[in-house]
Amino acid sequence: MIFPEGVAFCSFTVVVTSNVPGSYLNDTTNFEDQNNIDTSQTNAELTVLDDNSNVDIEILKSVFPQEASIGDQVTFQITATNLGTTEATDITILDVFPNGMNFVSASTSIGLFDDVTFIWSIDVLSSNQSETLTVVAQISSSTALLNTALLSSLNEPDRDDTNNRDDAEVTIDDCIYITDGLSPNNDGLNDTFHIECIEEFPDNNLKIYNRYGVQIYGSNNYQNNWDGRANTGLTRTSNALPVGVYFYILDLKTGDEPRTGWLYLNY
Repeated sequence: MIFPEGVAFCSFTVVVTSNVPGSYLNDTTNFEDQNNIDTSQTNAELTVLDDNSNVDIEILKSVFPQEASIGDQVTFQITATNLGTTEATDITILDVFPNGMNFVSASTSIGLFDDVTFIWSIDVLSSNQSETLTVVAQISSSTALLNTALLSSLNEPDRDDTNNRDDAEVTIDDCIYITDGLSPNNDGLNDTFHIECIEEFPDNNLKIYNRYGVQIYGSNNYQNNWDGRANTGLTRTSNALPVGVYFYILDLKTGDEPRTGWLYLNY
């Protein structure tokens, strides 16, 4: 063992491999190549206990409804079950709350839920006992809607760590609705080309063409502000475009095919 210059002490971790209960002494006789380090006072005793526990915590998660719209409320249910044959104690379960939702409320069948840390604490789960945490959330975005629950800590060894986490994800239904026209006459009605829910797709790209196939408008991150004026092409002008039918291509940049259609410009 070699200490770097300026270091007076160190700590290290060892893996207990013994399967025989008893006391194990770690003293100076276990050190080699001490390099002028005095280990004569080194003495640590480890007691290995016979663990008779048989605990297996299973975490399951579900959500209803699985498909929703922005603004809707959904309900997540987390179920914790002790599949083992002995009781489990001091259990904590972490709910990884998604960024695309707002927390509304929570209730538990047993234990305490902290709505700041999103940790569910359970004192005891007997063999084959199941308990639930119910979380109500409101959808605020079309993305980041995966909710994960996982076993965070437990007093006893968990015999199967493959069932210690589960997740549930909400799918947003098609909230995009494209109006078929606009009338920018400052009457407060349909003054711009409005696309419902477009703010949920900030990478969107919108192109609008006249009936001759000439692009007269283009926008990345379109924000419902086209008022019938051209910003590209030969017809680029600060004046209002003529009444008529125009063709649009809307790419939401989601990997799906762009949406296309006709719109009518009137005054």
